[in-house]
Amino acid sequence: MRLSPRLIDRIVEDLFVLLERQEILEYGEDREACRELFRAAILADMHAEEALDAEVEGIIEQNREKFREVPAYQMFSRIKRQVARDRGFIL
Repeated sequence: MRLSPRLIDRIVEDLFVLLERQEILEYGEDREACRELFRAAILADMHAEEALDAEVEGIIEQNREKFREVPAYQMFSRIKRQVARDRGFIL
């Protein structure tokens, strides 16, 4: 899933505020550095999912003849779920 930088910042801020209110988050004096860690984690997860998508596309391409009777979007979804499960990746 592609998210705009603005939306990522909004997610980070909302998460940050939620964790602060519940007194779960302690960040000392450098609030911005902590926010950047959140942002980096979200971006890393997005990049990992993009890599997963590319792997799934490769699997489909290599096995196109086997999958010709199944619509591409269904095959992508099925394979992605299975590969994600095998890798311990939570979608």
